[in-house]
Amino acid sequence: MNSKFRTHLAVETAELSINTSITVSGWVHKIRDLGQLLFIDLRDRSGLIQIMCNTSDVLKKAQTCRNEWVIQVSGTIQPREAQNINENLPTGEIELQATSLTVLNTSEVPIFSIFEDQDVDENLRLQYRYLDLRKPKNAAILKKRHLITTAIREYLVKNEYLDIETPLLTKSTPEGARDFLVPSRLHPHHFYALPQSPQLFKQLLMMSGFDRYFQIVKCFRDEDMRADRQPEFTQVDIEAAFVKPEDIMSLTNGLLKTAFEAVGLTIQIDIPIMTYQEAMSQYGTDRPDLRFDLKLQDITHLCLDIPFKIFSSIASKNGLIKGFKVPKGVDHLSRKVCDELGEIVKPLGFPGISWIHFKEDSVSSPIAKFLSPEWIQEVKTLFGAATGDTILLLAHESHKPVHEGLSRLRLHLGEMLNLISTENKLVWITQFPLFDIDSDGQLTSMHHPFTAPHPDHISILKTNPLETDSLAYDIVLNGTELGGGSIRIHDAHLQQQIFELLTLTPTQINDQ
Repeated sequence: MNSKFRTHLAVETAELSINTSITVSGWVHKIRDLGQLLFIDLRDRSGLIQIMCNTSDVLKKAQTCRNEWVIQVSGTIQPREAQNINENLPTGEIELQATSLTVLNTSEVPIFSIFEDQDVDENLRLQYRYLDLRKPKNAAILKKRHLITTAIREYLVKNEYLDIETPLLTKSTPEGARDFLVPSRLHPHHFYALPQSPQLFKQLLMMSGFDRYFQIVKCFRDEDMRADRQPEFTQVDIEAAFVKPEDIMSLTNGLLKTAFEAVGLTIQIDIPIMTYQEAMSQYGTDRPDLRFDLKLQDITHLCLDIPFKIFSSIASKNGLIKGFKVPKGVDHLSRKVCDELGEIVKPLGFPGISWIHFKEDSVSSPIAKFLSPEWIQEVKTLFGAATGDTILLLAHESHKPVHEGLSRLRLHLGEMLNLISTENKLVWITQFPLFDIDSDGQLTSMHHPFTAPHPDHISILKTNPLETDSLAYDIVLNGTELGGGSIRIHDAHLQQQIFELLTLTPTQINDQ
């Protein structure tokens, strides 16, 4: 990058020979004035380089500089003295001995420090976003994003996918969230919608014969902010024809491996596959965090005829009694802590949690007096519990709150007891149910009405729709859903059957 203002970026200087003459330009990151010697850490988009100022003319100018001034410095590359080497910087073994220094622009004192890791109010950071993005930590995020998107684009192009842009101004379509609307100047009282996804357009591409499409695309959903939900977001959008779920999953495995490697990370090559039913049964969620154990165990069948009426009543009504073992829980889960854990599940309708401590020579539990020693031993064996372990249990007439409650408890204890490993764990979740029941007791699509049923389940589609699996799949990383998709129905007769099961009217079908 040889120009009027600089010949090299800061980090590029690490590869240059000693005594090479160069010019750099950037921001004054930090100043250390030692009297007859002054050091400036100069920052540009690549990183930092140390400037040594020790000649009278340069030193005089350097002593007028302040943090965040923009300067241009010419000089020669010199080795640092051994005691001054900084192994944390790419340029830590060299410095630029300045022969000239020019102030390109001055700056007021920044509202917050650029080089110190201060706890700054988020509103202030957003107000001075240009300063916040100067922080090396935040700048590194944008650089990583660039590396990841570049790697993804190159990977997909290599796999013969076409990068095709689709319109942003479109018709509102039902996607499950509210649209952002844009008024039309040429058509008063009419509105465009910003796309929640390029769904309609990529289907047109498939019908047109462009059977391998992708786009790194902006999408918009007018919904409440959450950690993994933003009103405006970017997604890698892929659509393909003449494929099976295994094809897309294999493509995505390679895509994720490529993206991780772009920022110096590795992931397991063979990503495990787990069905929706397995995920719910073992972890209580279709987004399981596999970085720690604490798998769920169903004991409903053991509770049908026990004296503890709360459990036996729920078991007789086809409810669910389930829990998980906490290794060495006796050391960490006092009665007070167990009561606090109960507060986590109270919003789901539970009065608290049931727990059993297996101590050295006794069993401690608020429900032990209602249960026989033989039953407790049977539960201990089922969970594989040992002395010092604790079993936590939830019971409810409905399965959903039990799974949600245990999932919350599991994640809370994983963090509380430092059980979560640092290794990234990916898993594919497959065979989601095709249908669900809404709050009115009506049949509804688990994802959307265009998801194809599993071929082995088409025969039970009409007679037992809630037992019908779909060809949908999600990819989950450390308990967070990274993405998902499904094979779409291409048979008009089958699509009509789905619409009929959902009792959609012709108007509703056309609006879909």
